[in-house]
Amino acid sequence: MKGTKVAGTIQALFEGKSKMYVECVSVDYKSGRDEVFHDLSMNVKGMNDLLASFENYVAAEMLDGENKYRTDVSSAVHPPTNPSTG
Repeated sequence: MKGTKVAGTIQALFEGKSKMYVECVSVDYKSGRDEVFHDLSMNVKGMNDLLASFENYVAAEMLDGENKYRTDVSSAVHPPTNPSTG
């Protein structure tokens, strides 16, 4: 709807930003980037309420196995935590 008076309305109503970051547990390394979103995919099945679902969405995740992260700090592959947002 470019060029109309409603241009940008969807972004104004539904756009948000989150900070995605990786923090290694075995070396001093942190990396982050901002991401724009228009919706959230949250688990609701098995959650008691919306707050529990959101807390699950933002919980840190340990990356291991094939999800390990290679940093510029060391040539070794490290198991980082990968919180969804910060």
